[in-house]
Amino acid sequence: MRDLETIDSELSLIATMRRCAREGGHPVASTALADQLLDERLRCPPVAVGLEHSGGRE
Repeated sequence: MRDLETIDSELSLIATMRRCAREGGHPVASTALADQLLDERLRCPPVAVGLEHSGGRE
């Protein structure tokens, strides 16, 4: 299974490509690939947020 950073990067790229196509008046691709990536993202284990160790510094 790929990591969340990779999946999120691909989702961001797809969103940018869709926006550029729409703004340029070009046909916008299907959302099927984005849907697959979102499904893959949901299968990833949860990530703890805000639990970084400060190393004793405040």
